Amino acid sequence: NEACIVLRKDDKMPVHTMGAVKKLLGVDRQMLRDDITRLLGKMKDQRKGRQLWESYCNWDGNGKISGEFQMKDGQWIQMDCRRSKDRKYDIFFFRQNTGEHQQIEQYEKRLEAAEEASQSKTSFLYRMSHEIRTPMNGIMGMLTLAKEKLDPSHPAEQYLDKAEEVSEHLLALINDILD
Repeated sequence: NEACIVLRKDDKMPVHTMGAVKKLLGVDRQMLRDDITRLLGKMKDQRKGRQLWESYCNWDGNGKISGEFQMKDGQWIQMDCRRSKDRKYDIFFFRQNTGEHQQIEQYEKRLEAAEEASQSKTSFLYRMSHEIRTPMNGIMGMLTLAKEKLDPSHPAEQYLDKAEEVSEHLLALINDILD
């Protein structure tokens, strides 16, 4: 799952390859010697490949260049490039990281599903909040109107007071649950 290509800095000529270059990158040492940019043709997004190549060509040799690209066969490759200590060669390390990409895709799908579930719950609670609170407020309003029509000494007044007290308690419970 790894490969290495050593390029001579001055003429960008591959001088050595190691590891699974053909398997990983779809090109062999001779193909690279004939035209190093043949590697770009094996990439799914050749525009991205050209951008990486341009970054490399404009690189001053300090630090490292890193990039990631997908091959036409669907495999993902991580690339790192460093300049040798004598500053005559550039060493390209390639590592397959398709498994990491697949795991990221799974996590993204899980996140999307969780966000959809959260949205569904929010929508449900909003709807239930309206559906439960509206009739409860209607009941409490009717109790208030009934109490206003009765004489305070009427025997039904105590029943209405108790019903109003229980309704307020029930509405507080509903609010707590929905909030």
